[in-house]
Amino acid sequence: KDPAFVAKKAHGAFPMLETEDGKIIFESVAIAAYFCRQGAPDMMGKNAFAAASVNQWCSFATCSLDSILRGIVYNVFGFADNAALYDDSISKLGPHLAMINKHLAGKEWFAGASMTLADIVMFGSLSVIMTFTVGAEQQKLIPNVCAWYNRMRVVDAVVETCGLYKLAAEPFVIAGTSVKLNCAPVAAASADRKSTRL
Repeated sequence: KDPAFVAKKAHGAFPMLETEDGKIIFESVAIAAYFCRQGAPDMMGKNAFAAASVNQWCSFATCSLDSILRGIVYNVFGFADNAALYDDSISKLGPHLAMINKHLAGKEWFAGASMTLADIVMFGSLSVIMTFTVGAEQQKLIPNVCAWYNRMRVVDAVVETCGLYKLAAEPFVIAGTSVKLNCAPVAAASADRKSTRL
């Protein structure tokens, strides 16, 4: 609450980084990108397309996935008690995981031939979901996501920083919820709905 410190963090949130020359960067992905550019520039993509892909997946994680994941994770850990929000978030998560699975077909990493910041950010976003929400039956529908997740979770730096994450055997059930996760490809799920109506 020191006024000088509050003035520095004008955005009012953490994390923030103050560089040696007094410049301020906030938002965790921006801070991580700054450190990558300082010491491991290949983590930002080895060519223009890979660099754009890194930006794409980091933006996807923070802009498209974050609100969905909060609706799930906050309920899983008891920070919220909102079954309707949880159900809505679960219904939105499945198509996103199916799309990610399609992207990872034939790929080991999100952007290029080696691990980048995109993988780190996506792992940070999906780690709790894969541990608590995506049970074995749904994992069968997203094998590329699971292969990538298993590759990431045993990287030494990931284990040292985050601990050892595992895949869920059974999804964690929230009391009062009714929606089940569906990771089927969107086109197939849509075809199933059409045939059910006939």
